[in-house]
This record gives sequence, structure tokens and C-alpha cells, in this order.
Amino acid sequence: MTIPQLPEILSYPKILNLNDIPEMSNKLVYVIRQYQLNGIAVLIVRQDGNVYIKAADFSGKILNPNNNKLYQQFINNHSKDIIRLMNTAHIPKAIYYIIYDNKLRLVDMRTSIDKFAGPGMLRDLFAKVIELQECIKTTQLTSDVIKAINNGTGTFAGDLILKSSAFKTITRGVKPKLQMYPLYALVSRSV
Repeated sequence: MTIPQLPEILSYPKILNLNDIPEMSNKLVYVIRQYQLNGIAVLIVRQDGNVYIKAADFSGKILNPNNNKLYQQFINNHSKDIIRLMNTAHIPKAIYYIIYDNKLRLVDMRTSIDKFAGPGMLRDLFAKVIELQECIKTTQLTSDVIKAINNGTGTFAGDLILKSSAFKTITRGVKPKLQMYPLYALVSRSV
């Protein structure tokens, strides 16, 4: 059997600060406890009845699977369930971004260069088979909510990531250096 040329593992996208993303205003967003922005990215491809897997760090650098404990933990404890769910949901390939904070957590799933699964889809598909990012609440991002977030009051205390409930992308820069970003926002209170 010939192993097909697998797609490149794309790096985890940079998340812009909330104040730099006016496009977030009035969107329905998931408010998520900020997670570390490093971990493993696992590409799973289902093709012609076979499954192919490779792993990288969040920057896209390919990992040696034999020397990576997170990858081994993912393969041993979660890969079969995720592959089964991919089959059921007719997902031919995806990159799963996974962090470790005392347990493996799935924080994102990328299905193409410019398409991620929304937090609700991640929850609906994978909540029973792997821990997910910690979602605090969903809310409409009105000017009053933005003010509360900036003040860090109530449920908006601490470092957060906001993700649009319907996945969207934004672009920054000018050609040929145009950059695509997911409609995510970082709220970091750390100095």
C-alpha cells in the first residue's frame, strides 16, 4: 500500500486582541477561559478506507510521534473515538489542536485553510470523548458587554478568548502580505 502525500499541518492562528477587532461588535460569541497557545496539532485524514495521522506543534513543526507524550496520550485515549465521529459526520480530514492543562483538551478543529469548527460544533461532536476548552458562557457582544469584559467584571474576570458562534474570518494587511485570522479575540489582563 502506498501512503498518500498528506496535507501540511497548518500552524495555530494568531489571536488578535479584542480592541483590534471591531468586527466582533454585536456578534454572538462564546466566552472561553483563555488556554495556553501551544500544544499539539494532530492531522487525521480518512482516505480510501484508510486512516492516516501525523502530528506537529502549534507552529506546524512536525513531531516525532514516538517521543511525544501528549501525542501518545491522544492516540491511546481519544483517536479511535474521534475517527469514529469523523466517519459519522463525514469529515474526511481535520487538524485537531490540543493543549494539556492537567488533561488533554481539544481547543479547535480546522477542516481547511480558512475554516474552523465553531465552539458549539466542537461541543456537539466531541464533548463525550475528550475534554474541551472551558466555555464560560455565550453572549451578544454589545457595547455594554465589551465594557464589562474590558473591566473584567463578573463572569468576565480573568484572561479570556472570545470566539464567534458562527465561524468567520477576517483579513489584515495588504497584498501580498494579506493575513487571514479567525474571528477570535484575546482578552489578556497579564502584564
